[in-house]
Amino acid sequence: MVAVNTAGTTLGEILPGSTTGEMGVLTGLPRSARVIVAEDAAGFVIKKSQLDALMRSDVDVRTKVLENIIELLCERVMGANTQIENFAEQVRGGG
Repeated sequence: MVAVNTAGTTLGEILPGSTTGEMGVLTGLPRSARVIVAEDAAGFVIKKSQLDALMRSDVDVRTKVLENIIELLCERVMGANTQIENFAEQVRGGG
């Protein structure tokens, strides 16, 4: 599966077991990308209202979900930083 922005630009590949759309679930804002599948795939949707209800009802689930989201977002920020550094090197003529 791939994530595609509204202009049709591929943003990245979504690997098996990966998540997408977490920011929209947390913020309630519209998604900035859509998922397109090139072959048979399975997935499921968790609506913001469902996640909110689950996290209100079980503090252990809430803690684990938030820990996982923090870890995921940190990985994404580190990956974005690496991409920015690589791009900056290329612009400076180092790559």
